[in-house]
Amino acid sequence: MHRLWAIYPEFLELITQPGALAPLGIQTMPRTGMRRSPAVEARVGGQVNESIVTTGADGVATITVAGVLTKAFDSWLAWIGETQTTYAQVIQAAHAALNDPAVTGVKMVIDSPGGDVDGHEAAMEALSKLAAAKPLVVEAGMCCSAAAWLSFAAAKGNVAMASDGLGGSVGVIVTAHDMSARYAQAGIKPVVIASGENKAFFGTAGLPIEAKHIDNIRATLIDPAFAKFKAAAVAARGIAADAALFDGRVLTPDAAVAAGLVDFAGTSSEVSAWAGKRLSELIKSKNPAPGTNPGPKDKTMKATLEQLRAAFGDAAFCLAQLDAGATMEQAYAAWNAKRDAELKAANDARAKAEADLAAANAATAAAKAEAEKNKSDGQKPGTTGHTAPLQTGEPNGGGNADAKGTIETFLARVAKHEETCAKAVAWSKASKEDPAGLSAYLANGRKSLGLKSK
Repeated sequence: MHRLWAIYPEFLELITQPGALAPLGIQTMPRTGMRRSPAVEARVGGQVNESIVTTGADGVATITVAGVLTKAFDSWLAWIGETQTTYAQVIQAAHAALNDPAVTGVKMVIDSPGGDVDGHEAAMEALSKLAAAKPLVVEAGMCCSAAAWLSFAAAKGNVAMASDGLGGSVGVIVTAHDMSARYAQAGIKPVVIASGENKAFFGTAGLPIEAKHIDNIRATLIDPAFAKFKAAAVAARGIAADAALFDGRVLTPDAAVAAGLVDFAGTSSEVSAWAGKRLSELIKSKNPAPGTNPGPKDKTMKATLEQLRAAFGDAAFCLAQLDAGATMEQAYAAWNAKRDAELKAANDARAKAEADLAAANAATAAAKAEAEKNKSDGQKPGTTGHTAPLQTGEPNGGGNADAKGTIETFLARVAKHEETCAKAVAWSKASKEDPAGLSAYLANGRKSLGLKSK
């Protein structure tokens, strides 16, 4: 299974290796459980972090994100003794804090190596909505990869990390074990029957993993996810797109401050005090003392750049909404409309490419069938049973009509033949007359679908 992770690699190795290698009799190091910061240790009662939000009498809600981040509860992580927090829990906690009128500010305590990419976007959206409405600060121990990504929901200036923590590891990763040599040694030959060459090559036990397979996974999974991660870091933290941290390096707290991922580093007690003071300042500025409050905020109030950036991350979109004087409600409506339009355009393009490829495949099949018929009838290769030659001006006529080898020349031949023949016959004739053009057409259809040309 191509499970895409944004996680500190050491934890990925400990999570995935035992299950993958145990069937081959390969023993790996025992799991000892994740070291947790004192702030998290005080709030996590077991290996499964079931309740992650609490609200104090001071109106501050604390959302605790501990252990591996997962889309849904992972029984394997529970079995090996690893703490986990699901993105569903994060979303539920964010909604609870947002909708509770007693909550005036939120502290998110993070001690996590990261986790799944799947499910992360929805959790980030929920936290961004919360941060746009109420002050949010982050108090971190370990805050790597997907966990660091979650911390981007807090505005710059509101993230602190304890000196015994770790940060960075910005990036995404997929792992698999090439056990083909071990299977061959055991005399086992896997047989996989799949609909396409890329359906089962990666992660199927016993099959060799080749460079072309790795390139496919990088292009379809790794690169798109990493582009989102990198864009979020650039937008939320103001980090340069060519910054060294994007090579995936792990950072100490001081290095994380220097790189721009966090704003303060100190001992656990210093970080807790800093986060509490910072949150108090933000709450005070958002809710001035009686006599200084200009009045309750309503839906007509224009969104600030900080609110837009925390909610959406897309710099161009945020600036456009700021220039338009949009409220947050209007910005959310515009964002949803933008995403719906992009999704529709992508689906339409894919449907067209699939239809074109299906038509080309049908034409190829028809050409093969006619060739077989001609062969059985004793005709010369390339004849169709018609004795009359095409007139001048048809695809193989005079002038410039003999041009071959491009999509345009191939489709021109198809169109000309369709004037006197059925569609399948027209495609068959054009395919035989201009095989190079047909190949170009098929290659273009595969490219539109994100496939490699054969």
